Amino acid sequence: MGMFDWVDASAFEFPFETLDRNLYQTKDFERLMDTLVFNVDGTITRVYDTMEEVPDEERPYYGTPEWDIGGLHKMIGCKETVTEPLALPERETYHFYNSLKEDYKNTWVDVYADLENHKVVQFRWETKRFENGAENIIARGVVYVNKKDTEDEASA
Repeated sequence: MGMFDWVDASAFEFPFETLDRNLYQTKDFERLMDTLVFNVDGTITRVYDTMEEVPDEERPYYGTPEWDIGGLHKMIGCKETVTEPLALPERETYHFYNSLKEDYKNTWVDVYADLENHKVVQFRWETKRFENGAENIIARGVVYVNKKDTEDEASA
């Protein structure tokens, strides 16, 4: 499958439950295993970890029995989580996806985040099922950003 980024769309209510609690995968960004948070104001925030050179004496486990054991205890205090706004194009569509909790091996959702004027304005989604050797759309709908409206449409 290769590298991807995570999408956190938990600020929005979708009419389906994904396997990973509204976390999705995408290959539309840098594919560095970062998390892209879709915010209610239509912006996207990038969250990622960096490692810093920190003197041993400033790390929380320095001088403790856990420090002497080694391993991860020596790394704690070196990681910093960075949160930064993402510069968005004027118009774009980003795609992300995840399995549905109900039947994670055969059903999934594709979500398309539509941007206008440098902000996410809506999420178009389709739930799909793989059966009899074919991909079939189960339902589709739209979740609007900054609106309470959601449109659902079941497919025959």
